[in-house]
Amino acid sequence: MTLGTLIKQTRQEKQLSQPQLSEMAGIEQSYLSKLENDKSLPSDEILTSILNALDLTLTQLLDSISSPAELRRLQQVPLISQRLVVNQRQSIKSRRIYLTLCALLCAFAVAMFYAGYNGNIFTETRYQYMSHGILQDGENPDVFTKSAHQLVNRNDPEFESKVENLRVSIEQRRFRDYLYLDEFVGDLLIRNSEDGRRAYHYREPVQQERTINGWLQAVGVFLLVLSLLGFLLERRLIRHHV
Repeated sequence: MTLGTLIKQTRQEKQLSQPQLSEMAGIEQSYLSKLENDKSLPSDEILTSILNALDLTLTQLLDSISSPAELRRLQQVPLISQRLVVNQRQSIKSRRIYLTLCALLCAFAVAMFYAGYNGNIFTETRYQYMSHGILQDGENPDVFTKSAHQLVNRNDPEFESKVENLRVSIEQRRFRDYLYLDEFVGDLLIRNSEDGRRAYHYREPVQQERTINGWLQAVGVFLLVLSLLGFLLERRLIRHHV
């Protein structure tokens, strides 16, 4: 759309005749006819008068004109030329901000993917502790790993019966439980559980896949694709406006 076409179309939409608009803008009808037929360009003062008469803003005018050739022609009007320069500067600034955000999103996506892949945040190396059973109050934490004969005083007159009773008691309370911790807390860990007090002995480090690391990788890939699409969209928009 050209400037003349826009003026004529808006005038007709507002049901104004050329004489009426000419009078409202304070210009000759013949001059308005030249403007509507793109045979002349208005001065800043006349353009402002026409826009006011049509209840249009300069921004609305420029938004309605998409032809690069027409915009170049309108640069001969100082008011329009100044606005186009301002718009171009704002466009460059917005483009820089947009590209910066895309770059930051891309970097964040890569960091998130590798954090999930390498387990940097949520480690997949965990420390396994095992408890053989429930401890009684004051009982030796090694009661399940040592022989009952080692836990009863051999000089006790009831040594054999106490050994047998202890063996039976141990077997009744023997059932294993495992703990997997994110950090090593020593060779022995005493904890209270729903069943009673337990002694957990350190066994070995184990590798356990964690679902959250898979999610980190998936989100990282998604954000990376999103950032690349952002770069591609920006290039397409630039080509469209060139």
